[in-house]
Amino acid sequence: MEQPKLVSQPSEKKLLLLVIYCGALGASIRALSSFLYFAGNDKLKSDWVPWYLGLPIIGLGLAVAIYFAFRAGFVGLGNASLGAINVFGISAISAVVGLFSTQAMEKLKQIAESIFVQSSQHAGALGSGKPKIIEIKPKAISATQGGTVVIFGTGFTDKTKVYVDGHQVAHTKRSDTAFEFPVESAWLSAGVAVDVYARNPPPDDGISAKVELQVQ
Repeated sequence: MEQPKLVSQPSEKKLLLLVIYCGALGASIRALSSFLYFAGNDKLKSDWVPWYLGLPIIGLGLAVAIYFAFRAGFVGLGNASLGAINVFGISAISAVVGLFSTQAMEKLKQIAESIFVQSSQHAGALGSGKPKIIEIKPKAISATQGGTVVIFGTGFTDKTKVYVDGHQVAHTKRSDTAFEFPVESAWLSAGVAVDVYARNPPPDDGISAKVELQVQ
C-alpha cells in the first residue's frame, strides 16, 4: 500500500512566493547584521537608513531574477519540472542571494554578457569575420617576469590566432569569448607597451584592432 506524502510539492505560484520571502529574509539578515555592527561601534550614519530599508526589496528582486535564470536554463536547473525541484535548495539559494546581493548582481551580469555576446557573435557570423578585443587582463605586466594574459572579446573562432608584439603565441580557449596566453619576458622592456591583437584566418579573414599591454 502506497504511503501518503507528508509534504506536497508546491505550485509554481507558491514556489515563487517562497523565493520572494527567502530573498527578503536573507537581505534582512544582512541589513540587521550591518546595522547592529555599526550601531554597536558607534559608526552608524543616518544617511545609511534608505539603504537598510531598501535592501530587503533588492534581495527579493534579485532572488526572483536568479530563480527565473535557473528556470530558463541559463544556470543550473534548466527546464526542470516542479516535481524535480528541490524546494529546500531553492529556498537556500534565494536566502543566500539576499545575503550576498553584490555577488548575485555579478552573476546576473555574467548571464547578460553571455546572452549579448552570443547575439553579437551570431550577427558577426552573418557578416564580417573580424574578431574584436573588448578587454585585456591584466592591463599591465612585469618586464622581468612576463606572465599570463587573458583577452575578452567577440568573433573568436577555433582557428583564431593571437599575437603579442608581432609574435604569434599559443593560447588556451577559456570560453567562446576569452583566450588565455603566456607572454614571455624576452619580448618586454620596462615602460614600453606592446600591442596585442587577434586574427581569424581565411575564410573568416579579419584582424582585430590592437590593444596595448602596459609593461612595468
